[in-house]
Amino acid sequence: MNRFTSLAPGLLLCAAVTGIAYAVEAVEHVLFGRSWLEALVLAIVIGTVVRSLRTPHTRWLPGIGFSGRYLLEAAVVLLGLSLDAASILTMAGRSSLASPPWS
Repeated sequence: MNRFTSLAPGLLLCAAVTGIAYAVEAVEHVLFGRSWLEALVLAIVIGTVVRSLRTPHTRWLPGIGFSGRYLLEAAVVLLGLSLDAASILTMAGRSSLASPPWS
């Protein structure tokens, strides 16, 4: 069995959890006018609840492990970068240091 076919079931399960998380975020946006919890956080919570209620079959474990090890880390880094960029841009607009003295 090649690497992709061993990862596929778990990756599909994680993709399904991600899709549910995005759907919950969209519903949240419609109901409240904004998203209080991002899809990444919702996916982590949903995955934790599913894992607490049921142990996954062994054929799903390689894909779940890959997703948790590599994809989740990349998503958290990207989320952190987006928050830092947003904070910097927001603070730049409020700071007297944001604009040069000659402007």
